[in-house]
Amino acid sequence: MKIQLLDKRLPKPKPATIYSAGIDLHACIDTPLTLLPGDSKKLNSGIKVAIPTYWYGEMHIRSSIGMIGLNLMNSVGIIDSDYRGEIMIPVYNRSNIQIAINPMQRIAQLVISQHLDYGYIQVVKSLDVTERGEGGFGHTGE
Repeated sequence: MKIQLLDKRLPKPKPATIYSAGIDLHACIDTPLTLLPGDSKKLNSGIKVAIPTYWYGEMHIRSSIGMIGLNLMNSVGIIDSDYRGEIMIPVYNRSNIQIAINPMQRIAQLVISQHLDYGYIQVVKSLDVTERGEGGFGHTGE
């Protein structure tokens, strides 16, 4: 995967450890930003990515940021492999307190995953039978 850095303040993107699933996305802002309860804002990440075909990016809020009440506006952001624009971080303050975001603060993370070639979708009259069947939410009693 290729990554273009748009902000000179950014370090080379890499996982924090060999066990990390994603790379950090930073708030590429010049001055601190305060989000009031219920406020939302799109933050620049300072990067563009070229994700290989049949792969995609998932953007997730960092767990430490989510704990204080800041979430992504759409819960999980999806970045398709043909998108070449800057990755934007759409944040929403779901808490009842003000949340400050500092320049270059690590806000979200980008996880790259593989997906199916959807050209193989088949429309059928019925699906295979499984033990679970149509059991949905709460079907295990929990």
